[in-house]
Amino acid sequence: MKKILITGSNGLLGQELIKLFSKETKYDLFGISKGKNRITKIKKFKYSNVDISNKKELDKILNSVK
Repeated sequence: MKKILITGSNGLLGQELIKLFSKETKYDLFGISKGKNRITKIKKFKYSNVDISNKKELDKILNSVK
């Protein structure tokens, strides 16, 4: 199964990408953004509250997704 990590998943484009890829069963979907998760109706992805300008936080998330 392929993994997809969407940065900015709380933004308009990020939300649309989550909706699009969540319809497919061949993807493990991960979304990261700052703040509370805005996508509450879709449960098929894992969300993490991450500030991507914080290298230590970002490395931790990227290593967990690998």
